[in-house]
Amino acid sequence: MAGVRGFLSCTSRTTLEALGVQALGTVILSAVAATGTPWSLAAGVLWLPAAQWAAARAAARAVAAGRSARRAAAAVWLVLLVGFLPGLAYFGAVAVDPWVAVRATVAVALVAVAGLALLLATSRRRSSEAPDEHVKRRRLLAAGLGLALLGVPYLVDAGLRQSLRNRIEACPRMVPYAAAAPQSTTRPLAEACAQLAGKPAVLGTSGAVTIEVYAGARQVDVRVVYAEAVSIVRHLTAALGPPDDPRITVSAVRMPGPVRGSAGPGFVLLDAAEITEPRGCAEFRRSAGTKGTCGAWVLAHELAHQWFPGAAPLGPANEQIAWEATADYLAWDWWRSRYGRADADRLTGDLFAGRVRLAAEFASSHAPVNVPLLLTDRRARALVRGRASLGLVAAEGVAGRGALMDSLRYARDAAADSELTTSTIIDAVGRVSPRAEGVLKVWWTRPAMPDLRSVVGR
Repeated sequence: MAGVRGFLSCTSRTTLEALGVQALGTVILSAVAATGTPWSLAAGVLWLPAAQWAAARAAARAVAAGRSARRAAAAVWLVLLVGFLPGLAYFGAVAVDPWVAVRATVAVALVAVAGLALLLATSRRRSSEAPDEHVKRRRLLAAGLGLALLGVPYLVDAGLRQSLRNRIEACPRMVPYAAAAPQSTTRPLAEACAQLAGKPAVLGTSGAVTIEVYAGARQVDVRVVYAEAVSIVRHLTAALGPPDDPRITVSAVRMPGPVRGSAGPGFVLLDAAEITEPRGCAEFRRSAGTKGTCGAWVLAHELAHQWFPGAAPLGPANEQIAWEATADYLAWDWWRSRYGRADADRLTGDLFAGRVRLAAEFASSHAPVNVPLLLTDRRARALVRGRASLGLVAAEGVAGRGALMDSLRYARDAAADSELTTSTIIDAVGRVSPRAEGVLKVWWTRPAMPDLRSVVGR
């Protein structure tokens, strides 16, 4: 209580400003950890230094107030400690091992205690200096301490990320993918590596392909996941030939924010929430994939990446429709074989057209072949996973399924010698059906989008 009273007695407008910035910083950094979107990451990068600077400024004002040493030190310590809360929220969210977050918390607390002790020792000295000079020294000391503590959250963050990278580097299957993977997947990759150190929950084969399912301690229906994985791999192998890697590992992990899954050569990461009830897709379909879960669809899409891109080198990031839209089409093709043509047609409207409607004006005026690098989640869904995916469905309507699958086989062969781009797909479609190539070009390369009714509900 004495510390609280000391804090309140030294409270000033600057201190309140600092606490407000800290609270906002905590919210923003929690959102950063939860979503991982470019805008939230930018907000986190800006707000953490702002929060720390506000804390240091309030600390300097409190020390310079010239009141009781204990009260001033209590104010400084509380403000500085609150200054670390955004960082702690972020560390807790990115840590795979809870003990890593605990160690980070202890480290920050020790630094704060050391700062408190230093300030108390300084405040207790009886200085013979002039009052103005004494205030200046104390203010500089507090500001210096605040600036020094600015680096602590970043150092702890670097240590946490290095521990995750060390775990991934000890997992040979993930190393090639991890080097090019986005930072938001570092934690899921590390969690998957920890799972691979044990035994798979289910292990079996589909033809010449070995399929393993890992869940760790997560409560998921691994038998259903395995059965669906076997069905998907069998279907895509019949259509396109065997995948590049004859061993596929499926791991249930915690994925960040709107990301539901990720894939690399020979492995698939799925958010555990998606496969708690893999076949419960009602809300997912009603919301065009923005809400609810649908593990069967996410699993099919991520497994399709074993063929597109497979082990092929990728083109520039702004040509991601070459592998994302193609994976969507292949997942849709499996869905049609699994649940029937009528339900697949409804899925075309629910999911693909539904995604376009999330940002209809944007999708109707931008060509998917040149995807802007910074997009909101709704615009990315509308352009990349809505309009571009519908383009392949429309091309199939002209060429037929068999011809389109032939073109995708040609595209795989071509990408193995160079890289996978939209031109690779378009040129391959042109080999089997010039008319289908023209349809795909309209959907993929021209800003104006065709009428959705030409594909949906035909």
